[in-house]
Amino acid sequence: MRSVGKDEIIDLTGKEVVVIGGGNVSMDAVRTAKRLGAKKVSILYRRRRNDMTALPGEIEGAIAEGIEIVTLKAPASLNVGEDHKIHGIYATPQMISAIRDGRASVKPTGEPDVYIPCDVLIKAIGQDIESGHFEKAGIPVSRGKIVTLKSGAFENMPGVFAGGDCS
Repeated sequence: MRSVGKDEIIDLTGKEVVVIGGGNVSMDAVRTAKRLGAKKVSILYRRRRNDMTALPGEIEGAIAEGIEIVTLKAPASLNVGEDHKIHGIYATPQMISAIRDGRASVKPTGEPDVYIPCDVLIKAIGQDIESGHFEKAGIPVSRGKIVTLKSGAFENMPGVFAGGDCS
């Protein structure tokens, strides 16, 4: 995503791409991969579709662009060839075991791993914010999150806002 944002376009023509994750960043990654010419693009997610943290419109948009959503499968191991390139990923089938704090927990079903071939594998999980440089610049940060008013504005910094995963 960073490379594409810098206009360093990657040619994915004919490639099979798997993106691990279910948030908005994973939706950006799959849709970008498709637009860069990938032959097949899949999302691998260990929970159900309705458990994804991506906005519903982002999920629907990805599906409309032909993205395959593979749910209830957790990454298990990689198939890396002697050429040191990824050839595929094995995923362990999952089932819902409990709902904790409103979020589905999963556990393996006991079924054999499923093999998903791919030429490109993208990890789009986790939401750690690189906040140190903001803090050094005088932006208020607490526990890795940027501190704002409810509107996303900063106290005593007119015209400056933060949003999304940062605040």
